[in-house]
Amino acid sequence: MRRAEIKQRRVADAQDELLQAALSWHHHSDGVYDLADHRLTDIQEHIQISADIADSWPPPFLLIGRKSTTAELFGSDFAKGVAGQPGLPDRTLENLVNARYRHVSESGEAAFDTVTCTIVPPNRTPVGVVYDRLILPSKFSDGSRTFSVFTVIQKKFAAVSSSSGDLLLHSTPASRRH
Repeated sequence: MRRAEIKQRRVADAQDELLQAALSWHHHSDGVYDLADHRLTDIQEHIQISADIADSWPPPFLLIGRKSTTAELFGSDFAKGVAGQPGLPDRTLENLVNARYRHVSESGEAAFDTVTCTIVPPNRTPVGVVYDRLILPSKFSDGSRTFSVFTVIQKKFAAVSSSSGDLLLHSTPASRRH
């Protein structure tokens, strides 16, 4: 298996409860963060916010919610100390999965994907995951553009190295909401 496979899907296909709540927040707020908005407070622990700055790629993280998939896979210490960091510590994965952020930035439209990938977090065992990802164009009240990302893990797998050095996946499904 390659390190990542991304299947682009219609935003209307995002049926998970968390993803529907994120779409509802985005629709009613035009993607502007307002901490008084109950739609945002209901989903904020699951959000990953990155800055949408044209000359800064990958997009630097601004916030990773404590219940987000990123926090689960890379650890709570990473999530807590992430502000300003340019992307994931797994740079190979970052480069493979961030192309859709450019699409969202350029088009101003949401994107929904199913991503199958192997993640190699620092000081942790590699893990294979299949997750649904919703990327929403958003902004702060001052107009600063951001990406709001919500993910839902569909499956997790043990990842092992083959004799050729490629990462292979052994199925141990664990579908969960994140």
